[in-house]
Amino acid sequence: MKVALIQMEIAEKNTPGNIVHGLDLLQEAAANSDIAVLPEIWTTGYSLGRIEEEAETIDGSTIAAVRKIANNHHCAVVAGSIPLRHKDGKIYNNTVVIDKHGSVVASYSKVHLFGLFNEERFFAAGDNFDTYELNGVICGSTICYDLRFPELYRHLSLQGAKIIFCACRMAVGPGGYLDFTVTGPRGRKS
Repeated sequence: MKVALIQMEIAEKNTPGNIVHGLDLLQEAAANSDIAVLPEIWTTGYSLGRIEEEAETIDGSTIAAVRKIANNHHCAVVAGSIPLRHKDGKIYNNTVVIDKHGSVVASYSKVHLFGLFNEERFFAAGDNFDTYELNGVICGSTICYDLRFPELYRHLSLQGAKIIFCACRMAVGPGGYLDFTVTGPRGRKS
């Protein structure tokens, strides 16, 4: 299985530009991969003061474009995370997982919100810890700060997850971020 981990520069306060750039990179990665993974908060960056107006829904244009790319290239996509407004009206830092036919197979909302960024002021915490299947493999998803809580990874592993995707955007200093995605054969040991 070939997995493409997409890293990109995410411009603050430039959601339209980030979406175009991210979809271009996804298009390129999906053409040569079985699974493509986008970074955390790739559409908006951490412009949290703008989340209320920039949050999307699962049936919005960005996820529709990602689904189309997945279907056209027969490549599953773990769509990093985006600010997603759920039916309850709350906004979550949310990963949407799409299979190679363009169908949404899972949705995961970040459980552990990062207090130093005051994420709890902008996002609701998720509570779904389910696994899903991509290309015949049981997988799980987490987002960034969730890495600090090994019981979540243990739980996913006990549900049979062989790959756990974790989209991250971590601060590395004043104004600097490191985007990366972690995949692995097992959850972190607790």
